[in-house]
Amino acid sequence: EENEKNLQNLLSQSKDRENETKTNERKLLERVSEMEENEKNLQNLLSQSKDRENETKTNERKLLERVKELEENEKNLQNLLSESKDREKALVDLLHKSEEEAKAKEKGLMDILKESEEKGKKVFDMMFLNEEKAKEKEMKLLEIVKKYSG
Repeated sequence: EENEKNLQNLLSQSKDRENETKTNERKLLERVSEMEENEKNLQNLLSQSKDRENETKTNERKLLERVKELEENEKNLQNLLSESKDREKALVDLLHKSEEEAKAKEKGLMDILKESEEKGKKVFDMMFLNEEKAKEKEMKLLEIVKKYSG
């Protein structure tokens, strides 16, 4: 009886251990599945990382090309600025020369205007005198007309 009881205990312990082993086996399979999923995710991340690295290198190359372009543009703009300053100086010189010429022409025109005003005044005075003489003649004619008509 004692042996049977011991055998029953051993059998029960054996079933417990078998159940525990099955549980552990199931947990291990789950863990293996998780690890496989993690490995797959890590492979994807590694692939993405390589893609980003390549993209970064491409962007870096493009940025270096753009920097070269910008440096060339800056150099061209400096040249244009220098040319523009030269042109501005030439235009300022031309402007001063034109101003001097304009002042000389203005003085000449003022002299001509003054002379024209003097001549105009003389012409006006002569017209005024002629008008006075014409009025006198008209008055004389009116007097003659009145004499003979009246």
